[in-house]
Amino acid sequence: MKEGDIILTQIPQSDGTLKTRPALVLRELPPFRDLLVCGISTQTHQAVRGFDEVILRTDSDFSDTGLMSDSVARLGFLAVLPRSRFSTPLVITWTTEFLPGHLIYDSLQSLYISLFDLLVEGKPVITELKNDKSRSVRE
Repeated sequence: MKEGDIILTQIPQSDGTLKTRPALVLRELPPFRDLLVCGISTQTHQAVRGFDEVILRTDSDFSDTGLMSDSVARLGFLAVLPRSRFSTPLVITWTTEFLPGHLIYDSLQSLYISLFDLLVEGKPVITELKNDKSRSVRE
């Protein structure tokens, strides 16, 4: 597994339960190679403008993602998954050497910038939810 892979894994929910869902691998963390992931949801209406990344079936490279429908990579839905948890085979729905201009590459870049802006720069996040299904655009 590497950055940019979309994996199917159990992720802790806000109520503490585990739910199997797709997740985007953002980083492999030292020293134990644990994975920082963000959950992927089909609830695109909950996408936070300028923060989350919407992935649409109409995107030219949507079929490369392995996702089934319009989705949103939720940067506010982060989890660290212990590498030891992956001693059994894990379903990877999409993996490739991505290049600039590719959907997942662009999504990762946008998510990294949003996370940096929030954590390092202290820039506020626009908290309005998107009511349309248009792609996230940084402001």
